[in-house]
Amino acid sequence: MFSGIKEAKRGFTSNFLRAGKYVLRIDSCQTFDSDNGEFWKNTFTILAVIDGGTQPHKVGEVVHVMWNYGGTAEKHQIFQRNLKKFIGGVLDVSDENIDEANCLRISGQEQAMGGLVTIVTGHDQPSKKSKDEKGNPKMFTNFSWTPCMDKEEIVAAIGEEAFKVFFPTG
Repeated sequence: MFSGIKEAKRGFTSNFLRAGKYVLRIDSCQTFDSDNGEFWKNTFTILAVIDGGTQPHKVGEVVHVMWNYGGTAEKHQIFQRNLKKFIGGVLDVSDENIDEANCLRISGQEQAMGGLVTIVTGHDQPSKKSKDEKGNPKMFTNFSWTPCMDKEEIVAAIGEEAFKVFFPTG
């Protein structure tokens, strides 16, 4: 039963953020390598559901968004666009202010965005290039991010009781 366990790779929960509009707390941003390449992984907790779309998440649910660094120049550009859209949207900074040092602060031990709260809107849209086995366009979720919220905005969005649950130290 346990033969080969030393060589096995550890799995992780892959509950990916789906289309809809949510208030999220950023729990972590990290990079990792896998057999499928290098990834940036964001972990969030759903604090409120504004519009759950067709498959709504629940309040308190932990979800992820991952972007593959990609093995091609085109995939790398898509990765960088997604990363800049996320960082720039939440921190409300221009592209020129997003550099390698900031990305390392955000994804490293410092976790510079950990604990921030944002509103995300996700829309499913067909890929222009990727097709499924039947030749139909594959769907992906495109996200937009609002600037991080202050305490008063968070309380207004999720309520005082929920704020005490998700931020017990205030």
